[in-house]
Amino acid sequence: MDNELQCCTTLMRTADKMGAQLRKSAPAEEVAKLQGLTEEYQRLWKDIKRRIRQYRKQWARETVSGLRSLKAIVKDAV
Repeated sequence: MDNELQCCTTLMRTADKMGAQLRKSAPAEEVAKLQGLTEEYQRLWKDIKRRIRQYRKQWARETVSGLRSLKAIVKDAV
């Protein structure tokens, strides 16, 4: 999954660069709209990364808890 996130991060950087170039060549009345769209996808990407980190932490806690329970069950069975 980390490779996918890195790939997406690279893609986002490319989009940022392209957006900056587009804003430079866009008519003045379009610049604010383009900036708003850029900020929106940046917020969405930040939220996605935050959620992925949360889910990973939750998964790790649940895995550790499950392994502890399994270890206790095996210990009791022996």
